[in-house]
Amino acid sequence: MKKHIITLAALAAMPAVPRAQAPADTLLSRWGRAAWENSREIRLGEWETRMAANEKQSVYAVYAPKVESAGMYGAAKAGITADAPTVALPPTGINLFEGSSHFTSGGRGGLFNVGVSQVLFSGLQAPFAIKALENKEAASRIMEEKEKSAVLKDVYLTADNLALVQAADTLLAESRKRLETERRILDGAVKNGLAAPYDRKKIEAAEAVLDAKSTENEGRRQLLLQKLAMLTGLPAAELSARAGALRLSPIVSPAPQGSYTQRPELRALEHARRAADWNYKRESIHFLPRVKAVAGYTFADARNLYLNTPYQTPFTGQPVNLRLNSLTVQPGLYAGVAFSWTLFDLKEQVFGARGAKMEREKIELRTEHAAEMLELAELKAVTESQTAEKLLRAAEKQKAAAESAFRLAEAGYREGLISVSEYLSAEFDLRQAALDHASAVRAQRAARYELLESKALLYPTFQ
Repeated sequence: MKKHIITLAALAAMPAVPRAQAPADTLLSRWGRAAWENSREIRLGEWETRMAANEKQSVYAVYAPKVESAGMYGAAKAGITADAPTVALPPTGINLFEGSSHFTSGGRGGLFNVGVSQVLFSGLQAPFAIKALENKEAASRIMEEKEKSAVLKDVYLTADNLALVQAADTLLAESRKRLETERRILDGAVKNGLAAPYDRKKIEAAEAVLDAKSTENEGRRQLLLQKLAMLTGLPAAELSARAGALRLSPIVSPAPQGSYTQRPELRALEHARRAADWNYKRESIHFLPRVKAVAGYTFADARNLYLNTPYQTPFTGQPVNLRLNSLTVQPGLYAGVAFSWTLFDLKEQVFGARGAKMEREKIELRTEHAAEMLELAELKAVTESQTAEKLLRAAEKQKAAAESAFRLAEAGYREGLISVSEYLSAEFDLRQAALDHASAVRAQRAARYELLESKALLYPTFQ
């Protein structure tokens, strides 16, 4: 898969996060960082990174000395039956061990041992596992960037939608002010018989439409504030008090440079592939020996040991019973080098290595698929950004034409050249053109966010 590298010059020319004006920029920055701190997805990603780091440290701990101790104390008694070849004792001719012999033995005692061991050579299992876990940790840390970028984009889009609602409220207020002025003029004209009540009703109907639009906007505003509150963890009342600083303005910075190959998904998959490579190597070398140093101390003590036999002395006839009052081993010291060597293990050496190889191939396929999808997403983002730029220019022309047409209609209405319906139609066209322009600005900004994200630049520019 071909990879593009973003040069230092391209990074230096990287556009800043889309700005509206300084107060709103500072506000968006605060909201963005608050959303990072509040996001459960980001916190889960951070926990995954910490767990990978902890797992890596646990492998390092293989080389730490291991201290173990064991001990026991108890009593024992046993019956023993033995059948040995018969032996004739010269010169008496007495037969020893004739038939089966029955013995009893017993005693009490204790044993205590403390030992220390340290791995000297793990058969390359530990070093390869550490390399794999280092890449796993790096992949998890990179995926945090993806989550942060997604949260940041969500905050930006929600804030822009809130700014659009506020812009619509401003347009409605301006329309209401114009209509109130015309209604007062018409009220005087109707009283003087210079205008028909019908004209006044037309304006009242237009004002009712504005009221309905204002109610709809207020509902949208409350929903957006609640969404921002969920994203940032800040109270909706505080967000509402500060939202007045938001403004919609087009992003005029040059198109961002970069490539989908720097997306965190692909970078994380690359580290996952490296981790799979190290795991495959680790699973393929189980035939190497493991070596460790061992040392220890042992204390043993036995009391009242006895062995009762069925034999008797030849002349006195006394039973032959053995006694031992005590037996103590202290100190019992040992030190040396121990090793284990798995010459053949079907599960580990064959199926383990085969599974690791299949995991590596699966990651390679996922990388190829992800690269195709992300390349397509980048092309889509570029196309939509270019389309949004064109639509914005068209909306600017439409807004300018509507403003010019309204000025003419307003002058004509004052001179009595057009009816109130024609005036209201021109006023509606003006408001709609201004709203369409604000929507086009919002769409252009949203397309730029998508473009920045498709080139893996949204998160770095916020840093």
